[in-house]
Amino acid sequence: MPIRFRTLGQIDLHSADGRELDGLLAQPKRVAVLAYLAANSPRLSRRDTLLAMFWPESDAEHARSSLRKALHFIRQEVGDVIVTRGTDEVGLRTEDVEVDIWELDAHIAEGRNGEAMQLYAGDFLPGFFIRGAPEFERWLEVEREKLRARAAGAIWLHAEERVSAGDLDGTRAAALRALEVSPHDEVALRRVISMLAQHGDRAGAISVYQAFAARVEADLQVTPAPETRALAESISTTNTITSVAPIEPRMPAPSLVAHTDRPSERPKWRGVFVALAAGIAVVVSALAYYVNTTSAAPDLNEGRLAVFPFLVRGSSDTRYLQDGLPILLGTRLDGAGSLRSIDSRVTFLDVRRERSGDSITPARASETAARLGARYFVLGTVVGSPSALHLDVELYDRRQGGARVARSEASGSEADLMRLVDRVATDLVAGTFRDNRSATSQTAALTSTSLAALKAWLRGESALASGRYLPAIEAFREAIGFDSTFAMAHYRLALAANWAGEMSLVVPESQRALDFSGRLKPYERTIVEAYWHGRRGHYAVAESLYRSVLVEHPTAVESWYDLAEILYHGNPQKGRPIAEARGAFEQVLRLDPGHFAAVVHLARLAAARRDLPALDSLTSKALKGDPDGPHRAELLLLRSVSLADSAATGSYLHEPHTIADLDALWRSAEYSGQVDRIIEVAEQVLRGASGDEMRSSMQLLLAHLEMGRENFAGAERRVDSLAKLSPQTALLTRMLLATHPALPVAERSAIVASTRRAFAATTSSRRGARVFVGMMRSDDATPYGDGLRAALALASGDTAHVRQWLAATADVAPTSSIPLMRQWLAMSVAGDSASRAQQLRDMERFDLDIANRYISPTPFLPRALNHLVAARLLEGAGRPQDALAHLNAVPEDLGFNVAYMRELERRRAALRGTKP
Repeated sequence: MPIRFRTLGQIDLHSADGRELDGLLAQPKRVAVLAYLAANSPRLSRRDTLLAMFWPESDAEHARSSLRKALHFIRQEVGDVIVTRGTDEVGLRTEDVEVDIWELDAHIAEGRNGEAMQLYAGDFLPGFFIRGAPEFERWLEVEREKLRARAAGAIWLHAEERVSAGDLDGTRAAALRALEVSPHDEVALRRVISMLAQHGDRAGAISVYQAFAARVEADLQVTPAPETRALAESISTTNTITSVAPIEPRMPAPSLVAHTDRPSERPKWRGVFVALAAGIAVVVSALAYYVNTTSAAPDLNEGRLAVFPFLVRGSSDTRYLQDGLPILLGTRLDGAGSLRSIDSRVTFLDVRRERSGDSITPARASETAARLGARYFVLGTVVGSPSALHLDVELYDRRQGGARVARSEASGSEADLMRLVDRVATDLVAGTFRDNRSATSQTAALTSTSLAALKAWLRGESALASGRYLPAIEAFREAIGFDSTFAMAHYRLALAANWAGEMSLVVPESQRALDFSGRLKPYERTIVEAYWHGRRGHYAVAESLYRSVLVEHPTAVESWYDLAEILYHGNPQKGRPIAEARGAFEQVLRLDPGHFAAVVHLARLAAARRDLPALDSLTSKALKGDPDGPHRAELLLLRSVSLADSAATGSYLHEPHTIADLDALWRSAEYSGQVDRIIEVAEQVLRGASGDEMRSSMQLLLAHLEMGRENFAGAERRVDSLAKLSPQTALLTRMLLATHPALPVAERSAIVASTRRAFAATTSSRRGARVFVGMMRSDDATPYGDGLRAALALASGDTAHVRQWLAATADVAPTSSIPLMRQWLAMSVAGDSASRAQQLRDMERFDLDIANRYISPTPFLPRALNHLVAARLLEGAGRPQDALAHLNAVPEDLGFNVAYMRELERRRAALRGTKP
């Protein structure tokens, strides 16, 4: 039998035979580790996350030692319940442990609300505390609130089930239990007494109210709010009970009236806020003319926000917060994403013109916000004294009919005021993100510990959305500077770096995002994990994870986009066409029509399938969204060569050209297939090129383009020009030319001979100019030399040399490009039917393996070579559809396959039975 771990309302741990495991229970930090692993199950937890959470002040070596000891102790006390994956992840063996929070989730998921009510015995890890672990304390607070809200929601559902069944006793018991879970929640109280009174238990309703009033008097030194008292009085004196709407899943904070005034030390904030209030009074007369003479409301501004004076209940020493807190909160909210706070002086004056009493209703606040042209408005209450403040703040959205879209509460002393305001502000910012496009922003707002970090993150999001990747990188780095554990900032930094070509940042930042993903929701942690796998080249794992997310969250824009990226980049390695990514990219645009990156990818796919109307529409849309960004050159080239757009050609040629533009030339040639037109443009760029690196890089591109239109003599001339600048690069390019599958036999013999002469005349010390292949990435020809010499031997008919090289490289690490060369050459020398069948089996295993590894594409080993020879073997084995799938997997993203464009088209046409 499994061990039993209770965490709700009590903490105990029993072995399978019923023995209490008091040895472990006496070790709080180790109990905390066990509880964290349980709460995170069935997912595994990163060891680095555990180190940061439980041993933040220890160095890495001592922290890892402490974690090892903790896990060893748990195993000794509990048994073999710890499971690991590699050296980085650890979790619980779920079949060997029973945990009450797992049972609670199961009951709720299956609609067993009564059982959930019985199981929820109280807060998660009640009264539990460990020293020196503030991140754990923060996590524990969030977990308690989450579990409490889920339990309360289930209990209310059970109460409604009892109402439907006509079970008054059951209804009463469930309603009282819901209130017990949230003992100071006045909204819950009103729901309870309304429900009881409506079903005839008026005495019970009054009894519940009186018990609540006594409890908050004793606990908080406050009395119930006027609306609560009014409801109780109506129950006592009339037969008509006002219905109260069902409670939201997250229980609102109390709205209580303090009746004690206690002396306190004069706060440092009070002088500042009193001075601000005086300033407001001075300018009232100056602003009165503006307010009183404005007859028409300004146009509603999507980001404009009005913060109204707060309602202050409690000590007179907190009265200064009535105007002071809105000023401070408005200042902190201003500039968070699209939010722009209206000057508090204008808001306060407009309110005080018509204000009666000491409360501002949402309806009246909405009218004032309308006059000021604000979409959002904020109302708040402060309860307590300087030593014990409770802030209860609500955000409303006029575009949603004045509905409340966020609520935040924070408690602390006057000395904590800035921290409290920042906590409230981040919660309210989260409330402004409600549509599918903003889901990531909402998560960021809810998980950052710093408002400054959130503001920087939002600037990064704006830059990323518009294709300005370098400013996005800078903003995300700034956010991480404010909050180093900000998982969403690390994640988006990895995304921005990937698009900017800053590849050295991508894997480390996605790793850090995964390390700090403990604050995220489970499905968001899955997204971060999937992205990490995708960046590591684990395409099959990443695809599976994204699809699992989309089953539960079919409108998750980012997940659709990331799945499309995985299909786009990973499919060619598995012999699957990049066209499979099209549907996912189109789903992105259905959910978010302005998604720039999806538009760019769809434009490339439209060029590849020669869909000119779609290409016209998509490139026009993308250029409007990225007029001066990093994709401008590629978009102009696609229009120039595919649509014969002379204006686009002129715009492209008019601009200065750098190494970075090579990326656009390679891409547009491969996607459009318009090799002749690209050569015309590239020759004009070469005439204006300065510097040996740019000229050698252009000659390499032109050599591949000439091979692409099967002008092999022209390709050899380009290689001769390249040899003057970069001899090693020229030699390997000449070897590729000699092995080209479309090269006529007579020309092959001549080129093989000239290549051997060039090889004899070229010394390894003559490296020459570096060759760049786009996005500022240089490529080194050296690692490919031996493999291409073997290919040259193959072109000469020397298969023995090829087999000798294959034997010598059998143990080469799979993370290099050499295994790709081995696959190509091994399939090329497969002679008899048994050998070909074995190579097909090896190829399929290799495709599965290579799909889980990232190998950077290179012009010295175009992937099309592997696809062409694999298709030949598959066709020979009677599998023409599989052969066509391998050929359709080209082009791939920056795959350097332009040298084989015509050969690919001929082979595809032959398999389809059509003309090329």
